[in-house]
Amino acid sequence: MKLNESAVVCIILASCLFSGTTYLAAGNDLTSEADVTFKANTKPIRPVDPGEGEEIEANRPPTEGPLSINYASNLEFGKQKKALGEQVFYAQNDQITVASTKELKTVPNFVQITDLRGTASGWRLSVKQNGPLKKQNGAKLTGSSIVISAGNVESMYGFPDKPTGLKKNQLLLEDGQSHEILNAEPGTGVSTWNIYLGKSGDLSSGIRLIVPDEGVPEVGRYQTSLTWVLTDAL
Repeated sequence: MKLNESAVVCIILASCLFSGTTYLAAGNDLTSEADVTFKANTKPIRPVDPGEGEEIEANRPPTEGPLSINYASNLEFGKQKKALGEQVFYAQNDQITVASTKELKTVPNFVQITDLRGTASGWRLSVKQNGPLKKQNGAKLTGSSIVISAGNVESMYGFPDKPTGLKKNQLLLEDGQSHEILNAEPGTGVSTWNIYLGKSGDLSSGIRLIVPDEGVPEVGRYQTSLTWVLTDAL
């Protein structure tokens, strides 16, 4: 009987020793992948308030594509009285409308462009006048000219690579000749930029209408249009 008890005890102890043994599995590695694909943005970019960043109503449909013009101010020289001699009139500041609230805000005249190409290859902004200032009856403001100076350029979202090729005193001609306003060198001008037309502190002075002393024009409203062109850097 004692032999049997000892045997039982030994068997139980052996079982405990075996159950306490730890087995280590061999290590295995597996590599997975992550990727993202960007496509060119071909939809128009809605213009925003150059100061606050709120979406504003466009005065013309923005251009399409990853390199686009979002907004360009209409130029208003107001109601004037013709006097003897040459006269110079300065463009009034722009009136923009906040899209969400319909609030009217006065801002400097500006052009807003966006470069989402992802190449940082630079761009060139130019403008041309489409014919003389004239009335609906065909009467022209003979010899008049519009002069535009780019006063400053600022990033809408804090990008540091600022274009520096601002052009001063570009005289627009009635024959539709194109004039460069800003040349963004490669490596600059990525994202959204506001090109202000004028000088700091008196931005309206960057655009002026010169009416020469060539007789007294007919009373009435004279109009023309400007075409802004944004292309790859030369």
